[in-house]
Amino acid sequence: MVIISSHTFAASKGPIHYLAAGPTTGPLIVFVHGCPFIAMTWRPQLECFANLGFYVAAADTTGYGQSFNSRQVSDYSMESQVADQLELLSHLGREKAIFVGHDWGSAIIWSLAAHHPEKCLGVAALGIPYRTVELGLEKLVSTVDRELYPETKYPYGQWDYMLYYEQNPEKAEVYFAQHFERLTKLFTTRYDGLRKASITADLTKTGGFFGSQAPPDLPFEASVLDHEIFNAVVASERNNGSFGIIAYYRNGVANRAYNDPKRCANGAKLDIPCFYLDCSADLASVNSSSTNWTAEMRELCSNIFEVQLNCRHMVALEKPTETNALLARWLCEHTQAWPVDRSSGILKPGNPCTLDRNEI
Repeated sequence: MVIISSHTFAASKGPIHYLAAGPTTGPLIVFVHGCPFIAMTWRPQLECFANLGFYVAAADTTGYGQSFNSRQVSDYSMESQVADQLELLSHLGREKAIFVGHDWGSAIIWSLAAHHPEKCLGVAALGIPYRTVELGLEKLVSTVDRELYPETKYPYGQWDYMLYYEQNPEKAEVYFAQHFERLTKLFTTRYDGLRKASITADLTKTGGFFGSQAPPDLPFEASVLDHEIFNAVVASERNNGSFGIIAYYRNGVANRAYNDPKRCANGAKLDIPCFYLDCSADLASVNSSSTNWTAEMRELCSNIFEVQLNCRHMVALEKPTETNALLARWLCEHTQAWPVDRSSGILKPGNPCTLDRNEI
């Protein structure tokens, strides 16, 4: 049985709390969560990869869980978040790691790889391709499917909610605080994947989600969260408030400047092993131009492994077995991070192995 331990260390901005498991001599995988979640949402992955011989860690990012809760918007920028991940890496005593991200966590690990590829044995992003979310609203609007979202009616497409957060941060923060439990169930339910205009496309017109009325109270069974994770996510918001949740969306201009190719290593080109899992029933994929959504990633990542699952946004919890199997296949076949040399059976961090994909 895998024991997941809880730790906190003193980082530059304040305490960073993280979960860890597995042999400390194994190759390191760092998991980075998204909005509005916490490190615990990676539990199925922490358990799986610890069992496979990896040393795994997942931190609560700024404003979540037991980590530093800031009222400074800039503390939620990609530059600040990358610095936090580098401090975690140093605290764990490593020079480099595999970084796996989801949602905003994907934006963080892509930004980290763009600026510090020497710290990455590889990067794996769930649901968010390279050079999209980390570049802010202007970039995301360029990926909108204009057949579904005519520009005259939906100038910002499904990303209109991000503009609303930028323009009305205090109102959005209050709404989240008032309805967080319902919103959490709504955000983690199984999206039907149909190609239709999203509720996120009208917030600036209607004055917020559902015209600022209470969201529907969906049955808990519709969510992909179990009660333990759901309660922990809700407790995080109750303890920290919703400022941080909205603040991640308020750094678009700063994030775009930070990730300008002129400021990135190698002009933002990535030669390290990269993994992208497309969630085919997630509104981000369903509502985006299939070409524009991944265009820069395919152009700039020379070693990219792309896969697709029929799932919605919370893929790692909705389909944990499939997600873990695909990550394991990539780690074994495309990186130098597999912990066991299959020819000898010896635990040897850094050695690649030959693993039949049918065995995963």
